[in-house]
Amino acid sequence: MGIFAGRAPYVWISNAYGGTGVFSVALACVLSAGCTPPAFNADPNSQPKGVGSAGSLSVDMVDPNFKFPRVLRGTLGYDRDLIWGIRGTVEGLYSKTQEDIYYTNVNRVQTGTSALDGRPTYSLVSKQIFDATFLTNTSKGHEFTQTLQLVRPFTHGLTMSASYAHQNAQSAFEGTSSRAISNWRFEHTKGDIFTPTVGNSVFLQKHRANAAITYDLPMGPVNHTFGLYWNAQSGRPYSLLFGTDINKDQYATNDLLFIPGGADKMILCPSQTPTSTVPTAAAPCGTGRTPLDANIFSSFVSSAGLNPNQARTIGKYESFEPWSRDLDFHYALALPIHTVRTEIDADVLNLLHLFNKDSGNVYFVSNQNTSPVTYLGNDPSGKPVYREASTTLNSDGTRNFGSLTPGRQFSIADLRSRWQARLGLRISF
Repeated sequence: MGIFAGRAPYVWISNAYGGTGVFSVALACVLSAGCTPPAFNADPNSQPKGVGSAGSLSVDMVDPNFKFPRVLRGTLGYDRDLIWGIRGTVEGLYSKTQEDIYYTNVNRVQTGTSALDGRPTYSLVSKQIFDATFLTNTSKGHEFTQTLQLVRPFTHGLTMSASYAHQNAQSAFEGTSSRAISNWRFEHTKGDIFTPTVGNSVFLQKHRANAAITYDLPMGPVNHTFGLYWNAQSGRPYSLLFGTDINKDQYATNDLLFIPGGADKMILCPSQTPTSTVPTAAAPCGTGRTPLDANIFSSFVSSAGLNPNQARTIGKYESFEPWSRDLDFHYALALPIHTVRTEIDADVLNLLHLFNKDSGNVYFVSNQNTSPVTYLGNDPSGKPVYREASTTLNSDGTRNFGSLTPGRQFSIADLRSRWQARLGLRISF
């Protein structure tokens, strides 16, 4: 047991040297916000000079009492010889956050609550400043990993082993970016942006199992080694988000999904519905747009491992990518040549994919989050109205598929889903 250093925070601290609010100022002209962007001019000496308002600045700050990340970590293991020559090992590893990084944006202040689920909503403290990130610490977060391993060595060079690991990793802040504002704006939240909320860690590896067989076959001065390694592990966690800025913190990249609690408690619209639509009793999806079957939303939520009939704002990283399974093959040939030892080895990774293209595929969710719907508002009866992020319609206007089709959030990891071969030569003197 001991206290260990965590991630080196140098890049996060360095943000304060560049993000002073003096070196750079942002000026945006967005058509949807009522500003007509000027025509492009390739002449650097004739750029538009008519600016209606001053640009907004952003500032990065560091708590004067900020401490480097640290964790308290302890491990306990037990080995025992079991029946039939099997050796068993049980090990537990526990970590508790002492100090980790945590970002807030002090240019936000709560000014209301959302009609959707009551989450806080925010406004800018000062319109002269857009973002004012503040790097400080949190002590929330822990991890517990349990491992079981069985090893059975046989005579004549055969060895078999198998192991299983289960992990529960909870964190309050992920810190996966080098930029201060990116760390803050991409941290998934239920709404409260000033209170660290513990949830599944983005690095959580919930289940992992593997087995290995190796066989050494000496034949005079030559030695052959054969090996098979099988690995199966649960997918990475991912979050379901809105494609809408529900808490009005100026970013539509971090708002966790609210499950209304059943298909009869919501209205679902196709993506062809304008985002500016104000739901009415007669036309919740706008004039000429027919609502979709809300069970489409329930089926998607259920396929993501969540209960569609439980009304709640979900936590971060509660869903998981599909399991991945692969089998690797290893062969080595040891040749004694005069005074040196020469070894020729060959590996085939993801062996099953060599024979079946549907085996050994690894599926992932981009950036470990997906935004299948946006929020348009509530209809007069109080039901939330969701708009599918993308909807493909049939020729008769009915829905074919869309972002709420189960499995649409997954992509195939191209490199990891291929079989790969390697041939090597090693000479030892």
